[in-house]
Amino acid sequence: MGKNFFERFLVSDPNTENQEIKLVSLIFALGTFLRLFNLGQRQLWVDEIIQLQCFVHPSFRENFIAIIDIVAATPLDFMVQHFFVTLLGQSEFGARFHAALFGILSLLIFYWIGKKFFSTQVALIGMFLFAIYPLHHQYSQEGRNYSLFCFLALSCYYLLCRALESKRLSWWFLYTLTTILLLYTNYFGGVLLISQAAFLIALKFGIVN
Repeated sequence: MGKNFFERFLVSDPNTENQEIKLVSLIFALGTFLRLFNLGQRQLWVDEIIQLQCFVHPSFRENFIAIIDIVAATPLDFMVQHFFVTLLGQSEFGARFHAALFGILSLLIFYWIGKKFFSTQVALIGMFLFAIYPLHHQYSQEGRNYSLFCFLALSCYYLLCRALESKRLSWWFLYTLTTILLLYTNYFGGVLLISQAAFLIALKFGIVN
């Protein structure tokens, strides 16, 4: 009875669905608040300004060419950012909202992965630590591709796991689509694909199970 909430959170076994939903909602709300709080407070820094300036041409084709040729970057995050800037206006908040959004959604994917591979309690603790993790918080408030990349990378692992378990074509389709989007977000997506290919090869030859 004398234990505080955090101690109870660490040692309790959330064995009812209601308790689990409440804890996930509470952590999700905390992570959402942290990523949206003062989102437009800081001035844009150099890389954010360069990214915004790449999407100023009148046609989509010209913008696409500018992204590929001028900054040699993958185009997806530029296009997503442009959509939200058009929707919310040209401001620090508008330029960074998409990063905050994908940072928030990453919390749920992180929770589902933790629950799938470990347990509900481990997933809840991991989600809480991820929600307050300073580096992820920083990149969720930066108008660049890091937050989207993290979201898609986590989604790729989760969807691959579901596809292998269910062997349903729909899960493989979602995994393939997410993988393509990942490669259009950051070149380092290729490194993630190599790790997954190595895992699939090891699985096929019985090295892992």
